[in-house]
Amino acid sequence: MLQPQLLSRVSAHISSFQIKSVELIGSMTSSGERKRHQRNLIACLGCRTIKTRCLDNEDQVTPCQRCQRLGIPCVYARKRPRQSIKPSRSTLRLGSGVPDRDDHVDPVHRVDNVEGIPNPPPETLAPPLESRRGARVFDTSTYLDPDISQEEQGTIDPGDPGASVSPMAHPPGAQSHEDPAVSMHLISEFDARNLIDLFHRHLNPVIALMDPKLHTLDYLRSTSSTLFSAVLTASAKFFRRQLYPDLLAHTQLAVNRATSLGTCNVGIIQALLIMLYWKAPRDGSLWVKMGIAIRLGYQLGLHIPRTKPLPEDVLEARIMADAERTWIVISCFDRLFSDVFGLPTTVRLEEVPETETWARETARFHYGDMHNACSMSSASTYLMWIKYRRSLSTLPKDFAWSILNDLYTQYDRHLQRWFPGDPSLGEFSANEQTMLKWFDLNHLVKMKFHMLDVCPSRQTSQITTDWLGLAIRFTDQTEHFEHSGCLPYLPDTSAIHLSTFGIMCHRIFWRLDEPAKNIVIGLVRRMSDCCQAHAEESEAVLTLVGRFMRKLLVVLEAQTAETARVEAPPETMQTQETDAFDLDDFLRMTFPSSGTLGQTEDEQFWTMLFANTSAS
Repeated sequence: MLQPQLLSRVSAHISSFQIKSVELIGSMTSSGERKRHQRNLIACLGCRTIKTRCLDNEDQVTPCQRCQRLGIPCVYARKRPRQSIKPSRSTLRLGSGVPDRDDHVDPVHRVDNVEGIPNPPPETLAPPLESRRGARVFDTSTYLDPDISQEEQGTIDPGDPGASVSPMAHPPGAQSHEDPAVSMHLISEFDARNLIDLFHRHLNPVIALMDPKLHTLDYLRSTSSTLFSAVLTASAKFFRRQLYPDLLAHTQLAVNRATSLGTCNVGIIQALLIMLYWKAPRDGSLWVKMGIAIRLGYQLGLHIPRTKPLPEDVLEARIMADAERTWIVISCFDRLFSDVFGLPTTVRLEEVPETETWARETARFHYGDMHNACSMSSASTYLMWIKYRRSLSTLPKDFAWSILNDLYTQYDRHLQRWFPGDPSLGEFSANEQTMLKWFDLNHLVKMKFHMLDVCPSRQTSQITTDWLGLAIRFTDQTEHFEHSGCLPYLPDTSAIHLSTFGIMCHRIFWRLDEPAKNIVIGLVRRMSDCCQAHAEESEAVLTLVGRFMRKLLVVLEAQTAETARVEAPPETMQTQETDAFDLDDFLRMTFPSSGTLGQTEDEQFWTMLFANTSAS
């Protein structure tokens, strides 16, 4: 038994230890609470937009770590009330004479201006096609942004609004309701609404991708901020050029980040298609972006045909038709850019629905899907035309002559089927008829030119006369195209069609008599005038083609004025199997004695445009 004195000493020691333990635990708890209270609970708009951690901004006055590193404004939003508020129509910092706002635009928008469509709950705005087709979703959350350090990524706290969130934390197809182009002060809401309206009136008829009654400003903001930015960028390229550089940089960053994180939905695909169709003149990523769009389409199951009629619900039917239209446009772009780059196509024709039947089914939306039906109706002929040109060097002349006659007949029938003499009898708008007929005539004039190398000698004179007649029709259609105001909206790859026409004029020039030569010179001059009518930018595609046409015109006029005929080029006039050459170099090599051409002005552009391309 312990002595009383020892027992009292042990009891006193235990009591002292308990008191110190309680004090220590209390100090740790209060310290932890202080540390938790010091932690920032609201991320700046920039970090919130890209969903990354917002560090070193406890006072919400000092710029955060990321904004300091990138040298961009660090802006915070006021805490919004629980109930949604209709966003103010006030413009932001780029709006002249309009006061700034501290808060960004309310992210919740209802589809108020879709004609005949009731307002759905927000969760139904994302296209349901992914779940219907059983799309595969790959978790790419481990592939982090290389520009963000590991310290910034850190450990994610689900309760921290400023913390980074895995890109797969949202359901497939769901989009952020933010519209960074507006909330980051790149453009005012008023300008955004006008640019979207201009896109639907002028650019969308060229690409035939988006349903104007569905893709309103509110719908775009609610479903895909990336597509929203892409539409603004494409429209600003033609209608608000002072806004274009900033919007382009922002959209490229958004698209690149979305694809690197494995985001997969129809909005991302449409944004890619828009950005590659109206790309910057020296952007060499066209083929890569096209491949990404195709892969995303396969991942979503867009190639799987629908077996049931469109739903009776207008909104659901429009969303479903929107996804199917996107796949049809992917197929058209796949053939177009495969031809341009001389590389194989990816989408097989049997993976695309019978488009004319589909277009008649969607006719109740009054959108005009016959544009896509017209393009798809010549798809097999176009593929045979591509295959012919790539295998031309191995074909016997009589076999090549037979193939060309068959291809020419099919395209001529296509021209007669879809483009009646009276445009009011056509199945789509007059401007769309003008553009699509221009493409058909472009193919016909090239086929007739190729016939000159394989036709029997007794028919050479007649084929030459036929080519000259087609060249006149193609030039007339180009002028009609220019007068409609749609010519500037063609993509940069249209330079291949226009410049190849100039090359054909040069190569056939030596076989013509003097009256016919004067006709060809007149055609080249008219083409040059069409391009110069829209030469507003030094790097616009029509400006570059116009300079090429003027140089060609100078050369042809100079050679016509000479009393002694210059030695003609070799009898074969075939366009090279690859047009991967600088057009200015083409002229200098053909006419080395001509001192009027000067230095190459557009070397980098032509190199980028014609790199790895095949003959058009």
